[in-house]
Amino acid sequence: MRLSHRSLFVSLLITVFLIILLGKIDGRSNWTWFSIFTPIWILDLFTYLLYYARQRTTEFYYDFKSKHIIIGSIILKLIFQCLLCVKLEYFESLSLFIVFIPLWIFLIIISVNVFREMIINDED
Repeated sequence: MRLSHRSLFVSLLITVFLIILLGKIDGRSNWTWFSIFTPIWILDLFTYLLYYARQRTTEFYYDFKSKHIIIGSIILKLIFQCLLCVKLEYFESLSLFIVFIPLWIFLIIISVNVFREMIINDED
C-alpha cells in the first residue's frame, strides 16, 4: 500500500470518528461509546498490521526493545480508550485519574523513546 493510500485511509477513519463523536456529543445519535471509538480501533489495528508487515521484511529491522515499545504503546493506548468508554458509558463515578493513567504511561514511554533516539542520532 502506497503512502498516499495510507494517508487517505487514516484521514478517512479520523474524519468518520470525528463525525460520529460530534453526533454523540450533540445528542443526535444513541450509539454506545464503544461503537464511536471503532474507527480509532480500526486505525490501531491497521497500525499494528503495518508494523507487523514491515517487521517481516528485511528492510526494516526492529530490535527487541523497539518491538516491545511499539506493542506496549498500542496496548496502553487501547487500555486508555477502553477505560474512557467504560467511564462514559457505565461508570460516571470512575475517577478520571484512573482512566488517564495508561495514557500518561504511554506518553512517557514515547517521550523517553524519542529523546533516546535523538541522543543516539546526535552522536553520529
